[in-house]
Amino acid sequence: MSQGGSSERISFLRGAIARIESGQPEARAARGSLSEVVPAKAGDRTAACGFALSLAAQAAGNRGMVVWVAEDFVLLEAGLPHGPGLVEQGIDPNRLVLVRAASAKQALWAIEEALKSPACAVVLGEVVDGARQFDLAYTRRLAVATRTSGAHGILLHGAPAPGGLSTAAQARYEVRSHPGPHLVSAAGRRPITSQSAWGVRLLKARAAQGLSALPDPNRWQSFVGAAAEAAPAPLPSLPRRSVR
Repeated sequence: MSQGGSSERISFLRGAIARIESGQPEARAARGSLSEVVPAKAGDRTAACGFALSLAAQAAGNRGMVVWVAEDFVLLEAGLPHGPGLVEQGIDPNRLVLVRAASAKQALWAIEEALKSPACAVVLGEVVDGARQFDLAYTRRLAVATRTSGAHGILLHGAPAPGGLSTAAQARYEVRSHPGPHLVSAAGRRPITSQSAWGVRLLKARAAQGLSALPDPNRWQSFVGAAAEAAPAPLPSLPRRSVR
């Protein structure tokens, strides 16, 4: 390498180090993040899953693979991912890797290993008893993995989060079903749903992670699924299009 090329490389590295030390958003984005999505009640599980996929699409952008790790019982109960539904949430099925685990123990191992891989942009993890399995010790390991690899982790709970739940996730979103925008049918009799929509409130957030909102358990916001038009910010920023 020429002396000039070596000097340019050193300058680049010094600039990257300076951004990390100053805590600039672009440096934080490169380290990845860990978030949780929980349904407001048992019937909102499907809505929570859709919102988690929208976040995954936003975080993945045009890089890497989206890995969905799920315990077998979850898939038996809720069904396998549906191609057109994935596309609606902004997920290219060709970039999705579905990992089926026979037990929660195997699923937890797969989630952590996938987050360590530089080939994964986003890892979505789902087990039957998320509140018990996604404990503080385990999520600390996941948080370290995201900072090391730059991947984004999303932990999807299948049931409402109990009070006092403690994890190392930077953000926790509670999601409920919400009526979305509709199109007029040909006969004008019954409206046709055009986009997914969710009611969301931010239960937990760390300001140091560059979040676009502050936690307010008493405030619900409504969002429509438009991953392509979502804010180009690192997870866990919320999609900007609001139906209110």
